[in-house]
Amino acid sequence: MTETSSLEDCIAIACVALASVSGLISNSVSLYIARTRARFRNAFGILCSGFLICNLQAIFVHFTWCTIVLSVKSPAFASPQLFIVRLMGLLLNAGWFGSLLLHFFTALNRFSAFVFATKYNQLWSQSNAFKIVIIAWTSSMVYCTHHLYENCALLFHDGSAYRWLHNTTFHGQICSNINAAVSLLIIMAMACIDFITLIKMLAYRRAMRRNMGISVVGSCKFGMIYVSFVLSFNVTPHFSTDKWILFVSSTIGWILAHSLNGLCFLIFNRNLLCKKKLRAMTVTPIANF
Repeated sequence: MTETSSLEDCIAIACVALASVSGLISNSVSLYIARTRARFRNAFGILCSGFLICNLQAIFVHFTWCTIVLSVKSPAFASPQLFIVRLMGLLLNAGWFGSLLLHFFTALNRFSAFVFATKYNQLWSQSNAFKIVIIAWTSSMVYCTHHLYENCALLFHDGSAYRWLHNTTFHGQICSNINAAVSLLIIMAMACIDFITLIKMLAYRRAMRRNMGISVVGSCKFGMIYVSFVLSFNVTPHFSTDKWILFVSSTIGWILAHSLNGLCFLIFNRNLLCKKKLRAMTVTPIANF
């Protein structure tokens, strides 16, 4: 390992750490809001908490595993022969698909609030929402178990590349294409539901303002973030072989997709955090008095 490559490893670790820490903070604060504010003490809040937890799972795996691999510099950690290596790929992709699925169900939840308003509380009780979160996360884990197969493993730093890659075998490339197709399919389904909900929102604008914590516009931004990453991850390698461009478009892009997801949630609900601080500042002097 040369001095130059060691320096490059340090730069890669620093970039991953910066993107990951910001993502962990934004998603953690968003999760705190979703679990403590009265507005989110419903099915919608539980679904939001679900995709935020999936974001945290994916970012944490990115941060810890990338740091370990680049610090230890062991070729074994970039080989599918070790079970722990294959397990990291499973946990990472499960966090990604879990977040996508729960965003889909969140869009479906908003849609139901308009189309099935009279039956909404029965369809989307808190217990049902909790079951959906568990099923979505479990389904994502089960779906990604193919990464435990050596030829379908999702590896980081394979061939000294600073990005996650499927195994270069025939089966690995099939898994890569299927994962991209499934991701786009879920995103497109979510976009269609949000488009219909947007039409309903325009028709019932006043009801929308009273009942929705995150607007459909915000959901569209979530979808745009995911689409941008999927395209960047799969298209960029066809136009560039520079490892730093691929590093930014894949590894950093993947982390930012989850990080910006939590940040958008935080921005759309920043007033809840600000109100809490204002109340605390107002109450404290009275209590002391």
